[in-house]
Amino acid sequence: AKSAVATGKTELFRYISHQILHNARCLEDKLNIYFSILNSLSYASKVAGSLDRCKDILSQLGENIPNDISHEVMTNRINQTWLSIEDIPETELANYKLMTDKTQLMRMKFLGHLHIMGLIIRPTASPFAIIRMIQLTISQGKFVKINLFIIN
Repeated sequence: AKSAVATGKTELFRYISHQILHNARCLEDKLNIYFSILNSLSYASKVAGSLDRCKDILSQLGENIPNDISHEVMTNRINQTWLSIEDIPETELANYKLMTDKTQLMRMKFLGHLHIMGLIIRPTASPFAIIRMIQLTISQGKFVKINLFIIN
């Protein structure tokens, strides 16, 4: 599927994606292909569709992304997040544990995608995604690599 996206063979990608999704046994089995689908939509300049699908997948992962976030709500979330990390020394953050849970790692990738797509068409989604990524880093460990536009 990744090779089909990389070589622009969209019909083949659709076929392979359908087969993978049809035969997957659980959500975790679908996450990599979902991420490839999001990238495929982004490459095809279907950013709104990519963003909407990303929000749907994040919802399945337990992340409910509001359509609109007021400035006041976002300011409160930023302040709460700041309070949770302000007492952590920089040296501790630099050597923070690595995130190992595969589902949490995928959650971070989808939040990263939401951040980038949000910058393009829905600016309120972007800071929300960043705050959630910070919160997940504190609770689950750091995510050392995000390749949003590289099929990995």
